Amino acid sequence: MKVLITRPETSSKRLAEKLKHFHFETVTNSMLDIVPVAHTIDLGEYAGLLFTSKSAVQEVKPCELKGYTGEVYAVGESTGNVMTELLGRPVKVAGGDSAALVALVTRDFDPKSGTLLHVSGQEVRMDLVAALSARGYDIEREVVYDARPASSLSTEVVQNIQAGLIDFALFYSPRSATTFIELARAEGLVSALQGVTAIAISPAVAEALEPGGWKAVVAAPKAQESEMIAVLRREAAAESLN
Repeated sequence: MKVLITRPETSSKRLAEKLKHFHFETVTNSMLDIVPVAHTIDLGEYAGLLFTSKSAVQEVKPCELKGYTGEVYAVGESTGNVMTELLGRPVKVAGGDSAALVALVTRDFDPKSGTLLHVSGQEVRMDLVAALSARGYDIEREVVYDARPASSLSTEVVQNIQAGLIDFALFYSPRSATTFIELARAEGLVSALQGVTAIAISPAVAEALEPGGWKAVVAAPKAQESEMIAVLRREAAAESLN
């Protein structure tokens, strides 16, 4: 069975390797192009770092991160895995969304310990600075990238959808879901999506996918990539029996 991956290029390659292990074919088409934003961060000024995406992690210099000794918080397991790899030590991982990250920091980090820094993209789904400031934290935000919607679907993806070769599509954000649907409409592909099951990392992403005319839209029970893969394998097994 073939799976469409809509993540940025670096993340797509990692995921494609995981899915290959489970005997899935993959085709990739990033819905968000990651554009670096010039920034200067002195990590030594901060007692804790908050990362809400893998792209944010990848835009900070590895040499700076490797020498960082403060607390590090990741929004979910995928971001946490990248951070752990770079730091060479475990980081603290929330349940997959910003609300869970706020709850984790509130439980774990003493506001008197020092200033926090949220490293993020230009657009965020939740204002962590406002949320944690209201709880007595000193927190700043540094934008290190912008995620710009893709302007078109690749020829390969269009041809695969037209030929009915895509069985599943994976989506990680409402923006990527909305972008895909808009581009599919522009290509006249909406009717061809009736044979594709869309798998969303969260209910919010699933809601954004609803106008797509899919065979089905399924949200992972937890906002984690491992849960998405589990849903994918379950849905694929069910289709194999039909």
